[in-house]
Amino acid sequence: MVSDLGNPHSYLKQRSAGLTRLFMLLAAVFTLPAHALEGTLNCEIQNQNLLEINDGVGSQYKGYKNDLVAGDRVLFYYGLKDGQTFYFRSSEDPAKSEFWADFEIGLANAMLFSQNEVFINGIEYNEDPFLSKQFAMSADSFDIGFIFGEGGFKFKRYYKSDWMGAYTYINSPFTIHSYTLDCRHITDSAWRKIYSEVRTRLTK
Repeated sequence: MVSDLGNPHSYLKQRSAGLTRLFMLLAAVFTLPAHALEGTLNCEIQNQNLLEINDGVGSQYKGYKNDLVAGDRVLFYYGLKDGQTFYFRSSEDPAKSEFWADFEIGLANAMLFSQNEVFINGIEYNEDPFLSKQFAMSADSFDIGFIFGEGGFKFKRYYKSDWMGAYTYINSPFTIHSYTLDCRHITDSAWRKIYSEVRTRLTK
């Protein structure tokens, strides 16, 4: 057996490897996202309904052509960014699927309703008023969507970290798209931490 003790080349090699590991660790720490609170829901589409009326004649469909159907799955990501902005988005490409979602809403004007401990933020206006948003949350549920009737999402926990959801969207001129979801967390549920942090902010 040959020992590396006293071998300067081996020492420099070990030192270089140690520094490399240190730099990799520091890089990982400093590149962590600012919004460390994030949960991921893997949701199965339970059913889907597409209603349309044209010239007084109604039609009903099971969904859009070449898009997701009942039994397919979609990922949704929710989280708290910098402790001030709640976001909710999907893994779907908005150019290819009607199942895409991309909401961000600031909590600067959020209010606490102590009776049922639901938080709802003040209206967040957009230049297009029909894109103005609202958000409400409780310990076991949250709603996020548009203010002026265009629709949005409702989610509720029904067992441990299992959630159920519903979506409705009313598109111009007269098309209604809705679907229901059964969801499982594929990451640790961050909801309790998010709820607790927002509640702490509102009760200071």
